[in-house]
Amino acid sequence: EEILGAARTEAGQERERAREQSEELLASARKRVEEAQAEAQRLVEEADARATELVSAAEQTAQQVRDSVAGLHEQAEEEIAGLRSTAEHVAERTRTEAQ
Repeated sequence: EEILGAARTEAGQERERAREQSEELLASARKRVEEAQAEAQRLVEEADARATELVSAAEQTAQQVRDSVAGLHEQAEEEIAGLRSTAEHVAERTRTEAQ
């Protein structure tokens, strides 16, 4: 009985050590999961901020292009009006000289 009692005590101690190890491993795994989640959140926020910057830059570029096109259109209209005026003036002078 003494041997049986000692074996039971030793088995109980082994179970307790195994339980403690399991708890430590579980706590460690939970900590790693929390760290991974925090890192993933940081990366998502970083990517979101970068995407916002890129969208803003694209919007600025698009506005610059629109402004440039509008300016070129206005300049072309002015040049066309000038050429039309010159052509009308030349045509009038040609008619006057032909008479």
